Parts: sequence; C-alpha cells; structure tokens
Amino acid sequence: MTIPTPRYDDVPDRLCLEVVNAPAVPGEGKPRVNFLTVDREYRVKQFGKLSMWDLFQRGRTIAGDSPCLGKRVLVNGTARHYTWETYDEVHYRAERIGSALVKLGLKQQDKIAIFAKNCPEYTIVELAAFRQSGVVVPIYDTLVSDESVLAHMLNLTECGIIFTTSKQVSSLLSVCGQASHLKMIVVFDEILEKDKQQVEQMDVELLLLADLEKMGARNMTEPTTPKGADMAKICFSSGTTGLPKGIILTHGMITSSAERYHVGEEYGLDIPVGSTDVLISYLPMAHVFEMVLQTVVLHCGARIGFWQGDVAKLMLDVQELKPTLFAGTPRIYNRIYDGVMAQVSKAGWVKSALFHTAYNGKLTWLARNMYNHAIWDNVVFAKVKQMLGGRVRILLTGAAPLGNEVASFLRIAFSCPLLEGYGMTEGMGSVTVTYPRDTQSVGTVGIPIPGVIVKLVDVPDMNYLSSSNPPAGEICFKGPVAFPGYYKDPERTAETIDADGWVHTGDIGIWTPSGHLKIIDRKKNLFKLSQGEYVSPEKVEQVYSRHELIDACFVTGNSTESSLVAVINPTKGALMDFIKEKALGVSAETPFEQICENKLVRKAVITELTQWVRRQNVLKGFEIIKNVVLEPKLFADIGLITPTFKLKRHDAKVHYELQVQAMYKESL
Repeated sequence: MTIPTPRYDDVPDRLCLEVVNAPAVPGEGKPRVNFLTVDREYRVKQFGKLSMWDLFQRGRTIAGDSPCLGKRVLVNGTARHYTWETYDEVHYRAERIGSALVKLGLKQQDKIAIFAKNCPEYTIVELAAFRQSGVVVPIYDTLVSDESVLAHMLNLTECGIIFTTSKQVSSLLSVCGQASHLKMIVVFDEILEKDKQQVEQMDVELLLLADLEKMGARNMTEPTTPKGADMAKICFSSGTTGLPKGIILTHGMITSSAERYHVGEEYGLDIPVGSTDVLISYLPMAHVFEMVLQTVVLHCGARIGFWQGDVAKLMLDVQELKPTLFAGTPRIYNRIYDGVMAQVSKAGWVKSALFHTAYNGKLTWLARNMYNHAIWDNVVFAKVKQMLGGRVRILLTGAAPLGNEVASFLRIAFSCPLLEGYGMTEGMGSVTVTYPRDTQSVGTVGIPIPGVIVKLVDVPDMNYLSSSNPPAGEICFKGPVAFPGYYKDPERTAETIDADGWVHTGDIGIWTPSGHLKIIDRKKNLFKLSQGEYVSPEKVEQVYSRHELIDACFVTGNSTESSLVAVINPTKGALMDFIKEKALGVSAETPFEQICENKLVRKAVITELTQWVRRQNVLKGFEIIKNVVLEPKLFADIGLITPTFKLKRHDAKVHYELQVQAMYKESL
C-alpha cells in the first residue's frame, strides 16, 4: 500500500506549528497546533456544532440500504455467518425506540443507562436516546460483582431506565434497593422466568426491547435533536482508585472526533473510509476509544460487525468478519507480536534468517511511505496477515503507549498504516494522532488533531522543564474535544481544568525535533525512594511487561527503601520452559502455586529480568526491580484490573502489603 498523494500542494513538511503570537508564560512552553487548525480555520471553527444524530444521518445519506450493524446468530449453540441491518433499518428502529422512551416520560437531557456487552442493540438504543436529546450512561459490563459502584453510577445520574441482557438482570435486581430512581429494566434478548418471579416483589418493571419497539411504533413522535453543546453521555472513569468519576461528554466533543477525520481525508492525510469498510467491535463500548471508532465509521457510512462477547472466540469472529479496520490496545498487539516472534525463534536458522531479511527489507520501504512488497508479503508475511482475516488496511491503537518495535512490526507484517491516538476520556480520546504518512514517527503519539491546542507545563519536582532540550512537561490541552467537567463534582473538575480552561492530563510528554508529541512518564502515581529519586511505576511496568515471562506486573516501593519490588503474574508456559532451560530441578508435575513460591525459581526469574532490562538500557539503576513475588492467580481474577485492563494500584498496594514488606526483609 502506498499512501495517497495529498490533494493540495500546500501541505507542509512540518504538520505541527507553534501558535503565532502566543504570549510567553513562565513555566510553560508555547502552545502548538495542527497546521490544519490554521490553514482551514473556517472549517475547524465549525467543529462541535453537530449532534450524534446528525452524524448518523450523514452516514445514512451515504449508505442508505447498505449494511450498517451486523452480528453472528447462534443456531444450536453454533455461530453462523454475520447477518446485517442496513442504515435505513437501524434508523427506523432508533425512531421507534426513541418514540417509546418519550411515551415513557423521557425528557430532554434525562439519563438512560446501558449495561451490556457490545451488540447492535447497544448502538441502536444510543441513537434512539440521541434522537430525543436523552443522555446515555454507558456502564462497563464487567461490573456485575461490584454492587456499590453500580449503585453509585445509577444514583449519581438518576437513571430511571437501564438497558441490558438477560445475563445481567439478576445483578441489576440486586442493586434496585440501593438505586431509588431505577424503575424499568429493558432486556435485549429474553426475560428469564426466575427474574420474572423476583421482580414481582419489587418496584421495578421488566420489559423486552421488542415490546418497547412495538410501543414506539404505536406512538411515533418527532425527533428533538440536541445541539452540539448538549450533554450526550456521562462516562465513568474505569476506577483505579475509589468510586469512578462521571465524565461529561457533549455531542460536540464526540462529533469533533469524526469531523477532524473528514478534514484530514480531504487533504489526503487520512485514508478514506467508506461503505465497503468493516470494523469489528469488541473493545468496551463504555470506553472512549470504541466510541470514537464507531462515530467515525457511522459518519462515513461503513459497517460495524460485533463480536460474540467471548474473548476465547474473538479470533473466530475476526476470521469470519474479515475486517478492513482493526483497533487494538497495546496489550493485544503485544501478544500478536510476542506470538509471532516466538514462532520465528523456534523455526530454525533458515526460516528465521528469511524472516529477518524480509523484515529489514520492508523496514527501509517504510521510509518512503510504502507498505507493500510483492515478494516478502506473499512469501513471509501472508500467514501473519491472515491472523486478522487478511483484509485489514488500517490498524489503530490507543489507551496506552505502544512500543517502537511492536509498532514497526505491525506496519511491516500487516502491510498497512498503524494510526496511534492519544487522549483521555476527558478529551474524547482524541488529543493527538499520527497520520499514515508518519512512518518515521514511531514511538510518538503524533500531533494535535485539528482544532486542539497542546502545551507542556513544567513539573520541577521531576525535572521536566519546557525550557529543556527537548521541551518537556505535563501535557495540557484545550479545544472542541475538551470536556466541560465531572458530573456533579465541581471540586474534582477544578483539579483538572484550570482557570484558563486548560485540561491537565497528568501525563508527561516531550516535543521531538520533528514536532511530534512523545509520552515519557506519568505525573500521578509517583513515589519517592529513600535516596530522593522519584519513580513512575507505570513506566517501569511497561518496560518489564515486554518480557515473555511476564503476563502482568505490579511495581511498588517504599519511601524508606532505596529499591523497587514487584508482584508478577508469570506467563505459565514461558515460565515452565524457562525452568526447564535453566535446569532448576523443579518437576513439571509440581502444582503451579508451589512453583511460584519456590525461592530458587524466584531468584532465577529476578536474575533473568535484571540481565534483560540492563540490556534494554531504558531504565535507571534505581528503577530496576530487586525482588519479586510470583502470583499464580491473575490480577483480573483477584479484582485488581479495571475493565480497560488498567491496574487498580491502590487496591493492589493494600492487597499485597504483607508480601511487599516481606520482599524488603528477604534475602534471596
């Protein structure tokens, strides 16, 4: 694939510009913007005026009776081919559901919640609410075991109606007593008999979505389309500490993420997306990354195929759907990379040499924005490309930094651009982005999207200064994607948005010589070791997690100590191979829990990790882990991982307090 030539001759080599005439502020670097913010100022000023319903209507105008939303139907427990609803059919269903909500008393800016895995009904209900200026409260479907958090979300937003599936109804019924505003549960699929019996004793109604649609068909109403400044969603942070915050997303914030793509497409900087493109939807719909993806796809008249909701069957869904657009978090891409490289290392000298020859050959092609090679793509990388169905033409990533090596591998192996975005829910996940032609910006998160202004503010305690070379500091932004605040929480809003309207991210970045933004650290979660050095545990975890022995890790330290320790979820297969290779004398028949407790195994793991991380030469001496605990139970199973795969650091610190103390006292 060769990236299309821009349609305008005035596209500069440098896409990120300093704001002209911006006043010099002590302790801050000059703000920077996308060149399109200046060059197409009249267009950028229009960003944020449309609603999500407006954007869907644009997609419908393009696609009409073409496929919009698809899912696999189960027949006797077996998933069949994808079946599709067209844009016209989705529009009609949204009209009926929206009309039914009005019949039930929904007023403009009233809240409805959705508590389910990704499915077509989820998107249709969102569109129905938007048609009537309702506000959607998406709730992570993994919160079934945390009743207090679920009740907090429903009470804070005063949701009277929640949409869900039969699997989640019992969890909702168990919190009804704590959620006084909840009066109706609408079920996408079926109502179970046990739930019918239980609800008879409660002040809440169970209703099938199909019956709600029939109600709407009998009581059709005109749309009450919202304006761009109106609230569209209240999205809750994934909750790494305490109760999650309700982040207000306006229609304008969401639609701006699609409008900026359209401007980039006009310039030839972004690859056009159309009605023949297909996205597989499996990332949580309560997460801003998935929201942006669906917004762009629906805006362009493309298709969304939904997974079955089972991680074990995700790749089967991918093989069936054969998406042209694939989005993944670094965790997913790291697993693809590690799996392929492990096979290469075991393939023998000849095949391994051929792979690396092809890899290095294509690496040189990337410098010329060329992704395809007639020989290497067919001989070496064809099987790798089939891992994602064989048709992917755009890869996307976000939510966390992606390693340079993995980013280059993805571009080479799948013969297509990898677009990396940076942001946070408070910025619609769209503060900066890389462009397809940015093949030499590996390791960065690109430049500000059109309309967004970014600046770096000094963090003296960490010695990150905008006056240094390269300029460094906390990333702050403003623009059409910046959120107005936390719902009913002015105190925490003031902690994040300063008096001049800048959103403070807590992330530390630098400007590279080419004008790209690079994330290098995190301001929050810092702690100081006894020698006075500040440590960012997330940074250290990111480095160590690249080792094949580690599935996940929790790095921590005490201010009275001079070194770090860690709790590690080992990758079982890799650990057993390592034990065998090092001849540690541990039987493969030994229970895994006992293997993890074995001091000889732990010492060997520490030695291996220390040698490996020193070879990487990316951590300072005080950032190297001195002792580990091998945890056989997955952090997720213990409840230490958020729905977006982030570590609940405070909970982990409490959970492993005794083990941390023991590691500091222990001498291996």
